[in-house]
Amino acid sequence: MVITPGFPANEEDTECLPWVQSFITKLNDSRPEVKIIVFALEYPFKKERYKWFSNEVQSFNSWKKSKLYKIYSWLGIWHRLGIINNEYRICGIISYWCGEAAYVGNFFARRKGVKHIIRICGQDASKENKWVRRIRPKSSELVPLSDFLAMEFNRNHKIKPDHVVPIAVDPNSFPSIISIERDFDVLAVGALIPLKRHEIFVEIVHELKKQIPGVKALHCGAGPEESKIKKLISDLELQDNIRLMGKVSHPEVLQSMQCSKILLHTSKYEGFGAVCLEALYAGAHVISFCKPMNDEIENWHIVQTKEQMIDLALRLLKDPTTKFERRLPYTLDQSVKEIMEILGCK
Repeated sequence: MVITPGFPANEEDTECLPWVQSFITKLNDSRPEVKIIVFALEYPFKKERYKWFSNEVQSFNSWKKSKLYKIYSWLGIWHRLGIINNEYRICGIISYWCGEAAYVGNFFARRKGVKHIIRICGQDASKENKWVRRIRPKSSELVPLSDFLAMEFNRNHKIKPDHVVPIAVDPNSFPSIISIERDFDVLAVGALIPLKRHEIFVEIVHELKKQIPGVKALHCGAGPEESKIKKLISDLELQDNIRLMGKVSHPEVLQSMQCSKILLHTSKYEGFGAVCLEALYAGAHVISFCKPMNDEIENWHIVQTKEQMIDLALRLLKDPTTKFERRLPYTLDQSVKEIMEILGCK
């Protein structure tokens, strides 16, 4: 069982949690005897049962609904879980985010003796997450995506997760040959929201332009700060240097990574940016402010300040010996194996 806030509305919906999609697809391939049923609490924005490839999905459409509606949904979910457990014997529940999904999964799992794990993905490790008190998770149930999240969760909630299982990219999503022509010097990917701080990306391009007049930058993503970013681009006279792609499909994002030299990841807080791993496998270098794992990851550079990000980007762009080669620090096979071992699903 998988319980998640959202899940693709159909097989063409590539933008909704692509790393979760990749995990389930790999689990389908490696463990075809395991039946996967997904409960999507908030998205898609309609209540229905449908098939996503070979997997059964049920959406509950609780996005921005009243507390009464949510409680009613939980009762329906627990009832449905009971039916599924009687029919198939649930070997384990994976809940994404230590929030509502984990609360629903944990309530059922503890009463029925079903193994339950909670994937800590980002903001749910923060001190502001009030769901932790309601869930009261055990350390053995917590499986964060990164060492950073394990440390944050322990620091903020005094519970040290027993496991860390990084996410991984699906190599089959990428073209077999890396583009020789990397037309864009720097790339940013993500929603135009305050957390992602894409104004820093624009400011860095402005500084790069002083030494590389023809610098080419690309941004993939849309959001409420689009007008603010467009105005900043105009104010800094970067219309010929920065191209805003807006909302694009996941395959288009991967193609953009293939054509870029550096991914600049300007988020102030990040659990484990899947886009960073995707950029590495696309052959680009990554520069970010957040270090997800204790071990070093080749071609992923960590800096502390905007000035350091500018200096490092300049060095990489100006150095003729900079190589753009695929890097795959973690594999989906290993992720699936570790998660299934934690669940005890042999």
